[in-house]
Amino acid sequence: MGHPQELRRETTQTKDELYYLEYETSTGERVLLSFADEDDRDGCHISLDMYKSNLGPVDDEVLGRILGKFHGEIVTASL
Repeated sequence: MGHPQELRRETTQTKDELYYLEYETSTGERVLLSFADEDDRDGCHISLDMYKSNLGPVDDEVLGRILGKFHGEIVTASL
């Protein structure tokens, strides 16, 4: 599996700014996650990688649990 890629879209209004993280789960599914806060995006990214390196594969259940802690949403999912 490759490393997650960070994507960012900025708008002219600060309140509408979204931050994106593309992540690949243990099943090979690539998901695009969105966050209203850059720190939440970064925290989610770090937590997913820490989970993967210390506890095991990041499946859909783990992804959903960690994503919820950082107030993120799944934008798209694809194989």
